[in-house]
Amino acid sequence: MVKVEVTRNKAKNITYFKLNGHAGFAKSGDDIVCSAASALAQTAVQGLKLVANVDIMYKIKDGYLNCQLPRGLTEKQQLMSTAILETMFIGLKNIEQNYKKHIYVIENEEV
Repeated sequence: MVKVEVTRNKAKNITYFKLNGHAGFAKSGDDIVCSAASALAQTAVQGLKLVANVDIMYKIKDGYLNCQLPRGLTEKQQLMSTAILETMFIGLKNIEQNYKKHIYVIENEEV
């Protein structure tokens, strides 16, 4: 199962996300659930870096991706980051609705 964790700050903006695990929907290379979740998350990382110009900290390896936004974003960076990350979140929740046994999405609030 792919476990997705999304952390929001007090303003409800996503500041961190992590995907961990494999969906187990099909064999490696044919798993549409893993592929879809991975594509959404990796595209969000690239969008944050290349479109929103945010200096994110991230790590990607087999079955794992995490991404942390820095504090102190400009208003423009925050707006762009929010659009990118909320779009990713909507996509991941949609996958979860259709493949509940293979992906789980949870939201946390920063402490």
